[in-house]
Amino acid sequence: MKESWYEKLGQWDEAMEVYQRKMLAHPENLDYLLGSVRCHAALHEWDDVYTILSKRWDVMKEDEQEQVAHIVCSALREVCSISSNFENSDVVMEDDRFPFLRLG
Repeated sequence: MKESWYEKLGQWDEAMEVYQRKMLAHPENLDYLLGSVRCHAALHEWDDVYTILSKRWDVMKEDEQEQVAHIVCSALREVCSISSNFENSDVVMEDDRFPFLRLG
């Protein structure tokens, strides 16, 4: 079954497995990266969302960064709403790869 159908059916683990296999074969493919990130987000695996995107950020083109910037912001919002002491968000906001997250 195609990975997008797993997503439509809410079978996030299965979709993520397919996307991850495809990412190994085609690491430059942004669609597979975004699919994997959508699955992690649907499963509320916000640390994984951040990790995946931060590893690829430096090699992504500017237009690709623009496509995923809202996902990074969503992940940060979720981490902040879960964490009462904001420890995780402080680490993310100090990351030089994501200057648009700085509040000052």
